[in-house]
Amino acid sequence: MNALDLSARMKRTVRAVAAADAFALPMLGMGPEQIRRDLGDGDLVRRLCKAPPGAVGSAFPPGAVSDVFAAGYLLLRGFLSDGGHITAARAGRALLRLKTDAAFRPYFDDFLDPVTREGLERLDGSYVSTRFDLVPCDGRRINCSAAARAWVAGLLNPGDPEAAIRDAVTLSMPTHPNAIAISGAAVSAALTAASFLPGFDCGRLYELALKAARDGYELGLSAAGMPPVGAKLPQRIELAVNLALRYRRDPEKLLQELNDVVGFGAYASEAVPSAVGLVIAAGGRAGEAVRLAANAGNCACCTAVIAAAACAASSPVDEALEEHFEKVRAAAPFDWEPLWAGLTAFAELVEGGRDVFTL
Repeated sequence: MNALDLSARMKRTVRAVAAADAFALPMLGMGPEQIRRDLGDGDLVRRLCKAPPGAVGSAFPPGAVSDVFAAGYLLLRGFLSDGGHITAARAGRALLRLKTDAAFRPYFDDFLDPVTREGLERLDGSYVSTRFDLVPCDGRRINCSAAARAWVAGLLNPGDPEAAIRDAVTLSMPTHPNAIAISGAAVSAALTAASFLPGFDCGRLYELALKAARDGYELGLSAAGMPPVGAKLPQRIELAVNLALRYRRDPEKLLQELNDVVGFGAYASEAVPSAVGLVIAAGGRAGEAVRLAANAGNCACCTAVIAAAACAASSPVDEALEEHFEKVRAAAPFDWEPLWAGLTAFAELVEGGRDVFTL
């Protein structure tokens, strides 16, 4: 893989992730049937739209993104400034900008999940201890926010899922020192990294998702030092993929079954397995995976971002996602040119033989 091709695929992944967040935002917090009724005229939503009154994203124009992409953008810019090296300290500094930088503060105020908020409070010293801190196990930090940011670890380890898993642990620890959350992050990172491999298909994606979930759990358990409480991911991935294969030709039935059986909620054990199932149901096509994930509602932004990152680099360019991204460019306060330049330089570094990668 030459640097020009790698750079193009990395940028395509970033555009797809941003577009996925924006496309899903109007459907955040809604259910599949409600989305079809209120936004899709009885069908799946297929174009960027405005959230209905009272919905989570109703105050934002079409093309706006949530904290999901904003956090990933800040992490990616921070790591690229150091040659793509992922450290917990740099991850913490990047995420703190959600709280301290006026341009990004709206994402903190309007969207940021309570687990990440607590993590940032611990980082800046404003956290106030509660009695739950004395519980000798951790069921509070098992949400999917770390997984929804872990595509950055995969992007910066293109073609090397094992390195991506290790970096997902590092990236997650400042806010999500929990083996279940890290297991979900490992899946997202590994699939994103593997999407740069030649001939990567849905069968290999499924096998890698199971391996990443198990490896990420063990690494996360060692790093966090406290046992988690909650459902583990591997068997739920198997369940989600079985449903995806059974109902892949009936999107409405697929979304309802996944909603009822696995879930699209904020737990890592819901959003991540369902995202894997939707990628497989979509045949690894990023545009279709994003459309399914967004129309699932609930924690739609996280599910859609994980799904987009898992297959954007290996998918053909999706015209609808590219159109959505142009709306993001107009609506979101991000500085794109330095990001593109950083990715170009990083791709040249990788092509020049940085030994972290095996392309």
